[in-house]
Order: sequence, then structure tokens, then C-alpha cells
Amino acid sequence: MNTHKERLTETAVGNLFGCSVAATTGRVDNYRLPDGRITSGATMLLCLLNTNEDIRVGKGSLLDVEGRRWTIIDVHLSDDGQGWVDLETERTRDVTLVTPDQLDFLFEENCDDCDGRSGWDGSTDTSMGKLAIGLQCTECPTKIWLTDGRILRAFSGEPPVFTPGRKA
Repeated sequence: MNTHKERLTETAVGNLFGCSVAATTGRVDNYRLPDGRITSGATMLLCLLNTNEDIRVGKGSLLDVEGRRWTIIDVHLSDDGQGWVDLETERTRDVTLVTPDQLDFLFEENCDDCDGRSGWDGSTDTSMGKLAIGLQCTECPTKIWLTDGRILRAFSGEPPVFTPGRKA
């Protein structure tokens, strides 16, 4: 099974493929399993900010977020309010992800959608009024356009040469 995993930290907002989700109020409580049974254990309240929906989940729960089904694989509670929820979903089979050896990690960022590793895919663009380079995530199909000062400095003189596999 080709899966994608995410961790949502309590008292923070995470991102499940474009949907902002806040994790809050971790506690031992009752929750519903996919077969309809009610069980008790470590739970977390997940607040789907795009739809204004709040759902209490525990290990084994299913969560539908904008057409994608997530399985709760663990809920960790902590006395200091920094517990977490681990989720996984099946990755779309028709999406081909790039591998690190196809990217140049001379420029590297964490993905905005899944926090995976993103590297320069060799593309550049000036349609935003200044130079931007394209970064591609190795964990999901997200493309990021980066325009910060280090990009402008790197391209101001002799521009760097895209080198696949650099620092892979």
C-alpha cells in the first residue's frame, strides 16, 4: 500500500493536502470507530478550518477531509498540551512523485502542504515581477515558487547551474 503520513500537533494548525486542521483538547474520551462501535481511549479534537467542522478522533477513527480519507493511526496525549495525532492516507496512484536525485537541493525548503523535503526542479519564472525558482516536493505533488533574497543574490551574478542529485 502506498501511503502518506502526517502528524498534527496539539495546539497547532497543520495541513492535510490543502485543508487547514487544528488539533486541540487532547483527552481520554469516547469516540466512534468506522464500524459504528463506540470505544474509549486517547482522543484529540480536530477542527477542520475550511469547513468549520469539529471531530473527536482516536486510534482507528476515519476522517474525511475534502474527498480524501485519513485513518488515525495513533493519538499521543501529553500533560503539557503538546500531544499529537498521527494520520495516514492512501496516496493517489496516478501521481508520480519526483525522487531526490531528480532535484537540486542547492535551494531547499519544507513543503507548505505536507512539510516534506522540496528541492529546485530547474524551473524559473519572472511573471510575479521578480525572479522565482520552482521547488518540487518529494512527498506530495506540491510545487512551490520561491522568491526570497537568497534567490536574488544567487542569480545576480553568474547564475547557478541546475544539477540534479546535488545534495540529494
